[in-house]
Amino acid sequence: MKWYRQVQFVAAVAMPPEEEEAFGTTVNGMWADPERRTADDVADAHEAGRRVLFSVPMIALTPNVYEDPPTAYLLDEVCGDIGGAPSECDWYYWESKPVYAACIYSQAFRDYLLDRCRLGVDRGMDVVNLDEIMTSIGLMDREPGGCGFCSRCLDRFRTHAPDAALPEGDDEARAALAADDDLYARYRRFQEEEAYREMVGFIG
Repeated sequence: MKWYRQVQFVAAVAMPPEEEEAFGTTVNGMWADPERRTADDVADAHEAGRRVLFSVPMIALTPNVYEDPPTAYLLDEVCGDIGGAPSECDWYYWESKPVYAACIYSQAFRDYLLDRCRLGVDRGMDVVNLDEIMTSIGLMDREPGGCGFCSRCLDRFRTHAPDAALPEGDDEARAALAADDDLYARYRRFQEEEAYREMVGFIG
């Protein structure tokens, strides 16, 4: 039976080869890391008539990344909440340690994401799934752990909306945004539009 060659079965995670064969999957797991499949693995999948997809999350900084010495520097690229504390991705319930939300305005983090994309492409993978496309700004709120109030975010607003009279000090700026609903509404609209431009530029 060849019907499955016309249907794209996509599992949430990469399946063992024997299950791929049993279910007739034509694409590997939706949230497969580019680092976990070698060029030989990709060639084997292609020979079997399958395509290889990998995912690059655009927000989450997981423990296995920030505890690995070569990428520990990314902790400096985490966004901040309204109180100045690190932003977190609370939907990563399976992680025993915090998963932080990296700032979309961080050039270092975007470079890291691009390097992961290039790795997958260089290994011959067919499709990249840019996950979490709402970016860190999509998590903005004034609750603990929210996003959008790190130095990068505040400076972006000061630079491109200088007439908004946002205080120069970061702590003072966050206090003003916490207390002034009109200022916060303007800030949020600006950041949503700016983050969208940043994301489109990154994808381009």
